[in-house]
Amino acid sequence: MMATDSTASAPTVRDHPVTLREADGEEDAYYLQRLWHHWFGAEYDSGETLQYDLFPIGGWELPDDAEFDLLDGYGVIAEHDPADQDGTVRVGGGIVVLLPRGQTIEEIPDAASFDAEAIVGDTNAWFVLNVVDQAWRGRGIGRELLAATSSARVAGVRVRGRPVL
Repeated sequence: MMATDSTASAPTVRDHPVTLREADGEEDAYYLQRLWHHWFGAEYDSGETLQYDLFPIGGWELPDDAEFDLLDGYGVIAEHDPADQDGTVRVGGGIVVLLPRGQTIEEIPDAASFDAEAIVGDTNAWFVLNVVDQAWRGRGIGRELLAATSSARVAGVRVRGRPVL
């Protein structure tokens, strides 16, 4: 077995260019759904169903009997464009959604240390996920995804704050 060279550094984003773009359309929504399913166990049925949070990205309308009101959703895709092949390779993604006050109050976990009614605004941003493929970690991609989702304009509201993921 060969010893690894501990002085070698991981390739940087400059060595393997990665770009960020807004997620748009069903294909991107399904990619984000697969990430969500893989990392957090979200329900997933390939090519047939999406979490409600991804409906705005996929261009879908919420059904009339939806259990909650989703104001808007925004996704970001990180992708690599290898010089030696056609097309791009997705290497990560992030999602942020906006929920109205009532829905946010229902979703916040119970805690004795704060009053949800006091801290929840009329419109509230939720970071759903921010993940990078394991092979691409340590190159600043996650930081760039976080910056892109946290500064996103969703439904005309500037999203602020930091995710817990």
